[in-house]
Amino acid sequence: MRTTTTSRGHRARAALFAPLAGLALVVSGCGASGGDEDPAPEPTAEQTEEAPEPTDDGTDPTDAQEPSDGGGEAGSDDQTGASGADTELAAPGTQVKVGEPATIHVQVLEKGEEYYGYGVVSTTVTEIAEGDPSIIDQFDEDDKADLEGMTPWYVKSEHEILSFEGDPNADMTPSLEVQDAQGNRVTVGISFGGNLDDACDLQLFDEAKPGATASTCTVVFTDGEAPAQVAWEGDDKADGDDNPYEDEPVVWVNEG
Repeated sequence: MRTTTTSRGHRARAALFAPLAGLALVVSGCGASGGDEDPAPEPTAEQTEEAPEPTDDGTDPTDAQEPSDGGGEAGSDDQTGASGADTELAAPGTQVKVGEPATIHVQVLEKGEEYYGYGVVSTTVTEIAEGDPSIIDQFDEDDKADLEGMTPWYVKSEHEILSFEGDPNADMTPSLEVQDAQGNRVTVGISFGGNLDDACDLQLFDEAKPGATASTCTVVFTDGEAPAQVAWEGDDKADGDDNPYEDEPVVWVNEG
């Protein structure tokens, strides 16, 4: 099986959901430190505008923040929010409990590019449950040695698109990071092309549109203690170089 690792200081991102064949192990590192990041699954593109500045009337720039270029491309399926949906983004530093929702956003590519999409998404980390230790047998010998004595955990999340513009095939699944109490990323087991355990299932959005739902499940490993929190550190495209969530992420706290 093909495996890969990342060094300390690198952050695991949306590679968890890449539809390729094989398994991989991403070792733990410091989520709060700087350094290069693993590539996200969508094609890369430079951010063309900075995050919005505070307005004269004191409005929070993260409230219902717009995509970096605003508006969909010609011929795209531009849609407004679902009826009655609150699309105000969670402020940087927001903390909620596991089981409670937070409103975040996702942007794929830049406006005007093929497959561009921007959506406001309500995300709830629903459960952090101890997993089946036998899934370690699915990894190669080197990774099994690294995982010896460790405990698997299944981190489950649900997502609903509140508003959307762009190509309906754009992947609106947000990138979340499972962390320990110090904010360090824990070891992630990646399954490309299938589930490590049917009890940890993945159901992506059938189509990007208001009201669409998805569920994700991440397999992580610790020395025994349950993961302390799950963090969303903003979106590289939508939040740009001045991403306020990088230092003050939205966090789901595990009180179980």
